[in-house]
Amino acid sequence: MKWRSQPFVEENMYSSIVEVAAAQQMAWLQSQLNDESVMMWIIKFRKRECGVVKIEQVDWINRSCFWSFYIGERDCLNRGAGVSVEYVILHIVFHLMQLNSLFCEVLPHNESVIKLHKHFGFELHSERYVKYWKSGGLTKANVLIARKSSIALEKIKSMDVKRFIGN
Repeated sequence: MKWRSQPFVEENMYSSIVEVAAAQQMAWLQSQLNDESVMMWIIKFRKRECGVVKIEQVDWINRSCFWSFYIGERDCLNRGAGVSVEYVILHIVFHLMQLNSLFCEVLPHNESVIKLHKHFGFELHSERYVKYWKSGGLTKANVLIARKSSIALEKIKSMDVKRFIGN
């Protein structure tokens, strides 16, 4: 929970957990861990735990899912952790799960993450309004999509994903 409440992480999330009681936070986490439709991992970068990645809303009929991640250690930002996570998730979703579409939602001011996703072939799919804790009202979120047939697949075909998994 420490990572999620970091100001540089929280500003890019729909909700704030700073004011949420620890018991509520733990109940939410337990519900995610018990939900068979959610896959969640701790990100380990250069032998250091530094964030969380999640795959959810898997739609086996339409062969799609959503994903999200955050890096909660400032000294792991802009050093390749996000790129490593992106490679691994694309490999899992398109090669292991054999899905065709991968969606994510990003707040428009989170330009570095939008740029990262676009580098891997994500495109703007749509926009939607979400409740945003900072404004107390609704704000726009970009819904991005990567398709199995897009450049994202080409970028990971020759990548040795094993070097990103494990220690």
